[in-house]
Amino acid sequence: MSEPIEQKQHRISQVYLKQFGYEKDDRWWVSVYQVGRKTTDNIPIEQFTAETNIFDLPFNDIKIKRHFENTSNIIENGYRTVISNLHNQKQLTPKNKDLLCHFVPNLMCRTEPFRSFIDSLLRTSDTRDKFLNEITLLTGDNKEIKVLLSILKIDFQLNIAICTLMNHMVSVFRKFQQVIIKACENKGWLTEYFGV
Repeated sequence: MSEPIEQKQHRISQVYLKQFGYEKDDRWWVSVYQVGRKTTDNIPIEQFTAETNIFDLPFNDIKIKRHFENTSNIIENGYRTVISNLHNQKQLTPKNKDLLCHFVPNLMCRTEPFRSFIDSLLRTSDTRDKFLNEITLLTGDNKEIKVLLSILKIDFQLNIAICTLMNHMVSVFRKFQQVIIKACENKGWLTEYFGV
C-alpha cells in the first residue's frame, strides 16, 4: 500500500487521546476546554491536533520521509498492550517498560512547545553545537548529524534533529525506574495541551 503525499499527522497521538476521550456513533471524541471560553468543544480525535505532513523528513524516498510517523505508529500500537497489561496484570513487563521509554519521548517530540524550543536551539549559534553534542553523546554520531544538517536549509533541520533527540531520550529514559500512578476510583485525569 503506497503512502499518500498529503498525510494528516497528529501532535498528540490518537491512541493516547482515546484514554481521555469517549466513543459515540462509532467515532472517538475528546472534550476540549479553551481558557476564556464558557463552554467545552467536542472534537473528533482524528481531527484534534492534526496537521498535514508536520513530521515529514526532507527526503524524496517516502519511507525515509515518513520515518518519524511510521515509527510512531509502531510505538502507538504497542501502547494499548501496555495499558491492558497494567490493567490486567498490575505490572509492567520488560517489553512494556521499553515501550514506555519510547512512547514518552515520542509524545514530547510531537508537541509544539517542545519542538519550538528545539528549533530555537538549532537556530542559535551559542546553543546549536552544545545541543547536537548532547543528543549524540551516547551514540557518538555527532559528525554525521552535523554534516547532514549543514546540507539542509535551517527550515528543514528540526525533524532530523527531533529523530536524533528522540533516540537519545529513549536511551536516557531506559536508565530510569518507572512509577505508574493510577487514578482514584470514579475520577479521571485532566490533561493540558498548549497548542496554537
